Amino acid sequence: MVEGDIEDFTGCTIGYVERTNLSFIDVPGQIATVVFVRGCSIRCPDCHNCELQSFDETKKTTVDKVVAQLNELELSQWICFQGGEPLDQADFVRAIIEKLRSSFKVCIYSGYNMELVKRKHKELLALPNVRMVKAGKFLLKKRIYDKFLATTNQRVILKHQIDATEGKVQWDELDWINNSKEFIEEQVNKACYEEKVN
Repeated sequence: MVEGDIEDFTGCTIGYVERTNLSFIDVPGQIATVVFVRGCSIRCPDCHNCELQSFDETKKTTVDKVVAQLNELELSQWICFQGGEPLDQADFVRAIIEKLRSSFKVCIYSGYNMELVKRKHKELLALPNVRMVKAGKFLLKKRIYDKFLATTNQRVILKHQIDATEGKVQWDELDWINNSKEFIEEQVNKACYEEKVN
């Protein structure tokens, strides 16, 4: 890790975004626009986006610019944040999500382990449109090619309902390793629906 690459993004409305791409594979069975952020403190040895690990001043942008671009999209149902490492710029990413059209569902890919994500980013995960999180380092030797863009050490959680009376969020772990591609797509599709109130 290069010390000069680490920045403090607490409360930031400015961050680093490399590009956005339309995707039919990053959220199983769904049409998504992927927001590739720049900068990563994890730097997995097998990273397939290693060119995005460092921050690049030419890619600095604002929340409002990113939101304006995303809110014009008509085809995508999901916005998927990848990197780089989105949670290294968690406040920036959260500010974008809060301003997105309410019809968008949000997926976050992180190299951090799921326990840390759940512990450190409760407010981000509590946002109503955040419906899917994939967490864990990308390890090429543990890749399964015919189901999902993930490695077997990575965990995936889906939000299916919220208890509106107590403000509790329910997340379910997706067993994507032991089930079919069709099962995965069906479970992700359920996360598209509005939250049920108990």
